[in-house]
Amino acid sequence: MAIGRKTQFRFILNCSPGGAWTANPSQQLLSNCADVQFSLGMAKLHAADFEGALATLRDAETNYVKAEKMSESHKFSAIQVKEQAQTNLWIAVALFQLAKTEEATTTLES
Repeated sequence: MAIGRKTQFRFILNCSPGGAWTANPSQQLLSNCADVQFSLGMAKLHAADFEGALATLRDAETNYVKAEKMSESHKFSAIQVKEQAQTNLWIAVALFQLAKTEEATTTLES
């Protein structure tokens, strides 16, 4: 189910550094923030805003890592690791588009 623009905007505000959800986050809120950040990063990639996409995707990756570390569920942790890997792939794409080939390669190898 698609969410409306106001809801997306509220998610982005709450997930921003200093936002309501980042002050005292739970693993699910961090994962939700990462999902929103990933979607925003992908939209920026499609719009050829590679610098913006890179920053947003890195924020998403950071939140997936935090959510994984907070989790006591193996299943939830495995999902976060999968999301981290997918996000790292797109971070490498953004880096490649910015002519940072060596950094893109390093990102994929990690």
